[in-house]
Amino acid sequence: MTEFNHNGCMITRSFHAHRERYHYDFHLNRLDGWTPYRTAQDSHCFGVWVNRVTRQVITFAEGDEVLITAPNQESFDAELADMQVVYAIRG
Repeated sequence: MTEFNHNGCMITRSFHAHRERYHYDFHLNRLDGWTPYRTAQDSHCFGVWVNRVTRQVITFAEGDEVLITAPNQESFDAELADMQVVYAIRG
């Protein structure tokens, strides 16, 4: 079933029981365009990565992987704006 969020982005979900964020740090950093998105929740079991070229965001939390794919720049910008609110690092 295809799922979309309020920004019009496609959501793809999967589960990886024995995976940690370091899997993404290692594999995504070897691919063009992927960068970590720093949050206050970053840990071995949580992380967020952004690809501004492909307009995608991957969130990994305790085995759950969510891939967000924006259909256009406007939707991607709205997704990033939402992330700034959700993952704001408060000091």
